[in-house]
Amino acid sequence: MVRDPKVILASWEVVMSDVAVLAEEPVAEAELPSAPALAGAVAGFLVLGLCAGLGASDPGTAIRAVPSGVFVGAGALVLTGPALVVGHQVMGLDARPARLVGAMGDGFVRAGRLALGLSPVMAFFSLTTGLWGVILALLAAAVGAVGFGWVASGLRAVEARSPRMDALVFGWGALSVLVALRLAVDVARLVMG
Repeated sequence: MVRDPKVILASWEVVMSDVAVLAEEPVAEAELPSAPALAGAVAGFLVLGLCAGLGASDPGTAIRAVPSGVFVGAGALVLTGPALVVGHQVMGLDARPARLVGAMGDGFVRAGRLALGLSPVMAFFSLTTGLWGVILALLAAAVGAVGFGWVASGLRAVEARSPRMDALVFGWGALSVLVALRLAVDVARLVMG
């Protein structure tokens, strides 16, 4: 073990110069979705839940249905996103973590827009049938599956479709599906009272 202060100081200076270089690298603005885009995605999920709540028989269930899509969609990303970033760094892949987060954010924004687009379908079934809970589950699953496809495509593009990245996206996807299913069961229990 080296205990020479000059060697330790020189090592420290090398490490700090690398940190300074990393800190100076600009993160492209296009990598991360804008705050209004993220707010629009959240609004899309909220509107889908609101439309589902129109078919509920009591106001409490209707109110609890509103945030259901956000809890599952955003919850799965928030809970599994760090595992993806850490796995990416451990595997020694090249892309900056901000690009991974940007790909996840972009997929979330697109999924929120899809949820908003499916809201009239949800409203129709909520108002004309008693199947609002089933339709909400089906539409949420569809939005989740398509949203995951967008996220996975963006993540694979970040690393130029490397086999290691494909394996990481597959593993992360499996984890995300399990977490989303668990969240969906909990949210369904919450909404149904």
